[in-house]
Formats: sequence, structure tokens, C-alpha cells
Amino acid sequence: MTYWLWWDARGHTLTRASSCSDCHLPQGHPTDSGCSADADQCTAETNITDSDRAMLENLTDAVHEAETHHRCQYTAAHNGPHVRLAQSQDRADNTSTAWWVCWPASDTSRPYALTIMDECPATAAAANDDDLCLHPAGHPGSHLF
Repeated sequence: MTYWLWWDARGHTLTRASSCSDCHLPQGHPTDSGCSADADQCTAETNITDSDRAMLENLTDAVHEAETHHRCQYTAAHNGPHVRLAQSQDRADNTSTAWWVCWPASDTSRPYALTIMDECPATAAAANDDDLCLHPAGHPGSHLF
């Protein structure tokens, strides 16, 4: 579960919800919110253990409530392993660490791995914190903003 702040012309609302399995928005988000479910998203999924979920949950400066179920965030037919952002640590000194769940594309006998990788440095045209690519650095395919 993660806390989400939504706002519009009528004001703002703070909600607590799981992440959508198809994007980085809260479950039950508006249909016109740019969810990647509308895109050609990879359908590969994996579950992490309760102990790994708890470790991610209890990291110092953790941003999200960690989840057990993960769906690959790349587009369908991507090259290389599957990946999903599992946790971010955002520190007061403006440094951060991104934890990713990675699992093999073809060898289903190999389990997932929790991996620290740099985030993609790409930004959308109007660069602000909401316009950063949500994939790891060196990702296949297009950027996800």
C-alpha cells in the first residue's frame, strides 16, 4: 500500500491504495490517467517472498509500501530480462537508491533477483520530478514517463 495525493480544480484527496498492476499509479486510478495498461505492456509476472517484501518495506527512507506481486513494466516483446521497480529510497541529501525486481526472460527455473540499478536519466520535455523516466538506466525500448 502507498499513499497517493490526487488533486484537481475541486481540491485534493489523499488515498491509500496498492499500485496498479499495469503502471505506477494507484489501483482504481482514472481511466484517462495514462496507465500503461493501454500500451503494449509485457505480461510477465513474478512474486517475491514475504521476507524480501519485508526487507524492502523496512529499508531506511523507503518511499513505497512494498508489494509481493510484480508485473514487468517494459513493453511486450522487449529484449532481456523482465524488471519492475520494487522500492525507492529517497534521502534528505537528495540521493536515492532504486531497488528492482529482475527475472529472466526465458529461463523460468531461475528465480527473481532484487537488484540496485541506476534510474534512467531521461526526462520529458517539461523536465520536473514528475517527468523522469520510470525505467532503469540502459533499459530496452522507449521511455516511460
